[in-house]
Amino acid sequence: MFSTTTLPEILINRTGSLNFNNMDKNILYYGVELDKESQDILKQRFGEHKGWRIFCHHMTIVFNTGPNVELTGSEKYWYEQNKDKTLFLIVTHFGMDDRVAAVKVMCSAPTRNKHKHITLGVNPEKGGKPVDSNHIKEWTLTEPLILLGKPKVWVRDRKKTGK
Repeated sequence: MFSTTTLPEILINRTGSLNFNNMDKNILYYGVELDKESQDILKQRFGEHKGWRIFCHHMTIVFNTGPNVELTGSEKYWYEQNKDKTLFLIVTHFGMDDRVAAVKVMCSAPTRNKHKHITLGVNPEKGGKPVDSNHIKEWTLTEPLILLGKPKVWVRDRKKTGK
């Protein structure tokens, strides 16, 4: 009988190097954080948008939307193999509507989002939220731009959440 277990899951199970069955409820998300220079380049390219909240900060791998979100075997394997590396993220498209602006990127990191992207900013007056980047309908091919980033885990601020 054949097993449906993937090679990364086998390696993780055998090495025991990863110790998260469920995503810790205090973990907000896993992502690739852009270095300061890459953030500044995106902010400069995006420009000023009065009233908008600017991000230009990271590409999300997985966001913790509940208490029992699990990383898949391949996500765990990828993170373990790349957590100390600097990664290339190549900007390929620009998209914007009245709530949010983002760039699509190509990179080795996995994502559970509709597409790999970096949220540039949101328009709070229109109710814009970073998650709205997943719903941009029109994307324009743009001149490629190479950014640098590192995998990172963000933790909830317990002072703000009380958890």
